[in-house]
Amino acid sequence: MMGLVRILFLVMIVMAVLALVRGIAAPSRPPSRGRPRGPGRGNRATRQGGKLFRDPVCGTYVTAEGSPAAARGRETVYFCSDECLSKFRDSTD
Repeated sequence: MMGLVRILFLVMIVMAVLALVRGIAAPSRPPSRGRPRGPGRGNRATRQGGKLFRDPVCGTYVTAEGSPAAARGRETVYFCSDECLSKFRDSTD
């Protein structure tokens, strides 16, 4: 019985060391501000040749196609969601 406990303990130690080594050896990534939302998720829009617009509320980049929009002066502002559009309208009132 003690032999089995020792083997399990050694396996757990080896797994912890491997996880530590993988964490150190992994390429560093900048911290994420959350998962991109809306029609312009990631770089899909640029691969399809669409122009990206920055949502002024949350900073997400979206395409004009299918995105909620509002007029601000002479320009059109695009949003990732109706929630961001609502927040924008509330802040301009």
